Amino acid sequence: MVLSASYRRLEHRMSSRLLIGPAVAHLSLIRQLRARANAGRAGRRLATVTSESAGLAAWLYMDLDDRANARRHYRLAVKEAQATRHPLLVAYMQASFGQFAVTSGDPTQGLRLVAGARQSLPRSAPLIAHVWLDAIEAVALAHYKDQRSLAVLDSAERRLSKTHNDEPVWPWLFRFDLPKLAGYRATTEAKLGRWGAAEASLRLAATAQRSAKQRAINDIEHARMLAARRQIERACELAVSAFDTGITYGSERVVRAVADFRSSLGHVGNAVADLDSRLHSVYQDDV
Repeated sequence: MVLSASYRRLEHRMSSRLLIGPAVAHLSLIRQLRARANAGRAGRRLATVTSESAGLAAWLYMDLDDRANARRHYRLAVKEAQATRHPLLVAYMQASFGQFAVTSGDPTQGLRLVAGARQSLPRSAPLIAHVWLDAIEAVALAHYKDQRSLAVLDSAERRLSKTHNDEPVWPWLFRFDLPKLAGYRATTEAKLGRWGAAEASLRLAATAQRSAKQRAINDIEHARMLAARRQIERACELAVSAFDTGITYGSERVVRAVADFRSSLGHVGNAVADLDSRLHSVYQDDV
């Protein structure tokens, strides 16, 4: 468990390409120990470690834009969580799988996975769990221009106001505050075409503590909003910065998001020259 936690901390500062090998090797070791364990307490503890290690591997594969391996490891994470008989871990892994589905462009399956996560939550579940599920659901609904997504976010904000900075309850090891929720709100509002509201939410989201890769993803969202308002040069500057972060941290997810943003612009002249040059480098140089 210490190794898994260490890998999670390193993921914020290192390339996923460097971490995926050791993380998968660690998972392989845990799975072998798990296969030899009995079905009692020791087996459930190893199932817990297997689930968390598989969830980490899935996250790293997602960052490497290897969606097939990410799905496979999320399925393993959910299966092993179920073997632990710990409802919070089951909900956490299934919601993580749902968030992966939403961000991968499959919001329908994301909604189904989030609904399953809600059903597995016990009445004693921390409010932070409900807030996070609300946030994922809102983004998924916004894919379909469903205005209910805003009501879901309002509900999440009301729940959040009742947490009073409570300590996170495992496996929810992260704090969920207003700036973090604002990131989900910005994405939701952008998908609904509420550009002014989305930019205001992004300004609040920018005050949250985030890794460089998380900032890059938010910068791409911001670039999309600026482009929608015909501020192409500023949008491309943000996209270039996000691309450089993606290359530095070996995040294919970030590089892919920048490429998708560029393709959404069409032919817009010299404003995209620097961005096009950056994107072309991945086809030329060993970056």
